[in-house]
Amino acid sequence: MTKSCPVNFEIVNERVTRFNALYTLLALMIFFAFPNQWLLMGLAADFLLRTYQKGKYSLVAFLSRTTVAGLRLSPATINAGPKVFAAKIGLFMITAAWFAWFMNYHIAAMIISGIVVLFAFLEFAFGICVACKIYPVYKKMFYK
Repeated sequence: MTKSCPVNFEIVNERVTRFNALYTLLALMIFFAFPNQWLLMGLAADFLLRTYQKGKYSLVAFLSRTTVAGLRLSPATINAGPKVFAAKIGLFMITAAWFAWFMNYHIAAMIISGIVVLFAFLEFAFGICVACKIYPVYKKMFYK
């Protein structure tokens, strides 16, 4: 299977997207310490905003932009396509975690959230976009 990533005509600052991953990871750590469905719902709403590139309304994106500006990190522009696809995966997984929690499958919700934590950690710490690893499988399944 060849490696491919979704591409669009937008660019984003990779430093901001990596801090998005950090703040997502931190939000889920708070969820693990103080389980609450409202936190999952808020995170799902935030992913929804980032999925439809309404990042200016996203609390996570606001915190990330503020952090990058505060640290005076130079921009590193990349194509937004993979990050939008990653936000869609995040939206799907956090929504699934919320639904599992709502249906009283708390262990399943924690496991799903743990997977998102792993993905977010890989993105923040190493710049590894798991969405780019998943995209070829998605493409093969849905676009024959």
